[in-house]
Amino acid sequence: MITTPSIVERLLALPAIPLRELPKIGTVIYFLRAANGLTKVGHSHRLRDRISAYRGSSPVPLDIIAFAEGNRAVELAIHHVVAAERAHCEWFHPSERFLQLIAVVKSRRWVRFLDRFPYVPRFTYEREQFEVELATMLEQTPRSRDRVVAA
Repeated sequence: MITTPSIVERLLALPAIPLRELPKIGTVIYFLRAANGLTKVGHSHRLRDRISAYRGSSPVPLDIIAFAEGNRAVELAIHHVVAAERAHCEWFHPSERFLQLIAVVKSRRWVRFLDRFPYVPRFTYEREQFEVELATMLEQTPRSRDRVVAA
């Protein structure tokens, strides 16, 4: 029998990034995956410290699956772009669009995308433009094909 992995299975299959490979200091956005498939989108100036604190207080295992350059405004823009997947506050359910976003953030396309914005989107109208361009980029991203797995 041939089965297609679910979106949650595909999210859980993404490799975790070891704590030692995370930057000690620097403003980044990050995707923190819980063992149940929910993923937090956040930002931090001290990512290692933030992740250690979350891991120490979480009842389920947590792993970083992506991080990249970005600030609070970028984080908020991402929250708006994937708002349909919001579970609670900054935690999101996995979806095809969410997986696309993670793939883009992990790629060089993210750096090229941010280079198109010579400013940091601080004001509402700037953030809205950023959101529109991010959503457009995701729409232009080819959807990842479901892998076929023999059961």
